[in-house]
Amino acid sequence: MKLSLGLILAFAMYMCEPADHSASTCTRSGDSGSDSGDGLVCGEHYDLSENGGPSLFATKIIQYTHVNAAGLVETDTISELLALLEFHVDEPQPYVRMKLCTLEIPAVQVPGQPAPTKFTILPELLPNVESVEAPLSIEGDTTCSTISFPPLYTVIGARLINDATDPLPHDPNASCPDGGVQVHQASCVYDVDKDGEVGATLIAENVPGLEVTQAYVIMRSWTSMEGMVANSDLILGTADWDLDQFVLSCKVIPVGSTQPRYCNDEEISMVRTINPEVSQSSAQPSTYMAVRVSPDMDCEQLIEQADELFGR
Repeated sequence: MKLSLGLILAFAMYMCEPADHSASTCTRSGDSGSDSGDGLVCGEHYDLSENGGPSLFATKIIQYTHVNAAGLVETDTISELLALLEFHVDEPQPYVRMKLCTLEIPAVQVPGQPAPTKFTILPELLPNVESVEAPLSIEGDTTCSTISFPPLYTVIGARLINDATDPLPHDPNASCPDGGVQVHQASCVYDVDKDGEVGATLIAENVPGLEVTQAYVIMRSWTSMEGMVANSDLILGTADWDLDQFVLSCKVIPVGSTQPRYCNDEEISMVRTINPEVSQSSAQPSTYMAVRVSPDMDCEQLIEQADELFGR
């Protein structure tokens, strides 16, 4: 069996480096099923089902991120994403269902600004975002087999005919007539976090030249993964991802006032400029670790238990 370099690196990161960074060895055994000490044992049978049904895995992606804020700031950084992956391996066509639990927009340190510009997602957002599905490809039924799925597209604050290829709608008045509940025949926007504003509400901090308090944004996040089954309870691998954003509107506190108002066109354009473009870094692949959890785990529990599940 041939393992890609990315998978081997991901395995090395999660399985071969001790928490205290003391000396450690890790060798991959052959497909004979022999033990490799503290490392991986290949060629042993695994089972990703849960009593014949779907299994749930908590997943942490270490995202190596490229950030571009209108050319004012262009840098690579690291962020994290937490998700729940539900593997349906016993179906005629195996598939995976993913629920996003966290989503980070990296802060941007604009030259001359005393503090970084930040856009933070409200905690009410992601519980209202639906799970998405993709076909699952599994190489075999023994450890060290590869497991992968193509991009899973999560659209936040908008409905599209084709989540993968349709452009994000740019008209804040193009509201979905039913509040975004159903699939629509035309692209539209809706209030995903139920706070009375279309799109997703982001808390804005330190936008240069403006006292912006909130930005109302639609987003498309996608994630694909190629992994290696370490055992029935652990999958390791690399991830590819992207985050597409568009600012529909915002609120600003004018100079001399204490009350926010909606941004005018010029102010919206400024916020769109500084809101960073975020994508996968070309310098290093992102990595992920997926561990089996109780079938009734939800996102709130995953966030609370993340350090215990994945280590700090």
